[in-house]
Amino acid sequence: MTNPDDIDNDSSQITEHPPHTDIDQYIENTNFRIERMGFDGVWICAYTDDPDEPDHHYDLYIAEDDGIHITHRQENPE
Repeated sequence: MTNPDDIDNDSSQITEHPPHTDIDQYIENTNFRIERMGFDGVWICAYTDDPDEPDHHYDLYIAEDDGIHITHRQENPE
């Protein structure tokens, strides 16, 4: 699994949600793509056709502390 710190994106767009934090996000009218990232993580993308709602990318991975860590990044609207 790629460490979120090694992702080649603008890190100011990435939000990290460590274990024991609440996440509740609903994105209307999306298609999802899910990929396994190594043996310890999953990448999920919510694709939208709405020009006002960007695509959302999530990395879920198990860290050395055995917690499930989640990072979230949304695309910049064009």
